[in-house]
Amino acid sequence: MRQHIIRVYASVPLFAIFLTATFALVILGLGLALVPHSASAYALKGKVYVSLTGSDSTCVVNQSSLPCKTITHAAAIAGNGGSASAWDVVIADGTYHENVVIANSGNASAPLRILPVAGAKVYIDGTGMGPVGLEVTGNYVYMVGPYVQNFSGDCIYAHGTDADHPQINLHLNLMGQLKCGGYVVHTEFTNLFDDGYGRIFDTHANAVMYIHNSPMFHIHDQNIYQDIGYPSVIGALIVNSPNGNFEGVNGKISGLLVTLDAENSPFMNIVNNNPPPPLSNTFTCTINPPSDRATDTIANNGSGCLP
Repeated sequence: MRQHIIRVYASVPLFAIFLTATFALVILGLGLALVPHSASAYALKGKVYVSLTGSDSTCVVNQSSLPCKTITHAAAIAGNGGSASAWDVVIADGTYHENVVIANSGNASAPLRILPVAGAKVYIDGTGMGPVGLEVTGNYVYMVGPYVQNFSGDCIYAHGTDADHPQINLHLNLMGQLKCGGYVVHTEFTNLFDDGYGRIFDTHANAVMYIHNSPMFHIHDQNIYQDIGYPSVIGALIVNSPNGNFEGVNGKISGLLVTLDAENSPFMNIVNNNPPPPLSNTFTCTINPPSDRATDTIANNGSGCLP
């Protein structure tokens, strides 16, 4: 962060000094407000550590030397939704064989964060486990990584109860590879904010991402690869999810194109989706009903997805 040094001389009027100080405080306040989920944006109430050498029966909050063994148990300890302070679940390097469930919640200003230890690679592996890799029913969950693999069903499934209940707010930063038999990301009644820069690929379902009944979703700067020979696979199937944002997505699917299929999802923002060369101008979008296209913002996607 660039540091600014302000020298105040005796000849400067006191009123000018007051204005300068006030302006600096305002800018500082705005800066903190615009940094989502940063450590400086909220008071951290506690950390729950996870390690393959840990124990769910003896783990203690804020004690890195006494970690939990499973991510699910750590997430059950952390987060209470009613606190103005946030919780972190901090996961050590390794491969965790479990069906992870995150049912606890944070809140808008203090999310429940699921994070790897700095520099760690966290794998959630479904070998011999149930179908879903990571199920999220808690609200205001912010997740960095992890790698999710070898589940017969969805890698990540986030869902609310029904349309009459509050939407779930889930932030993903998918930095690793996700390889599962179902959808890579599947949402129901969820506000999805996906700002990952990783590769997500390999699915036996008919779409890599299935966004259903999840208005206000935000998918940004994501790479999608799928190369196991299912030519009907599309990049994202968006159903009954209006007011969404699909921006900066690129990649390649089964030697074909990254595609977007939006069904009954008007008022979408579909911009800047271009696979890298030599696949430029190959992003395609299907909008149904066609009348929804008039409500969408569509720009800079190449010839396969025009306004």
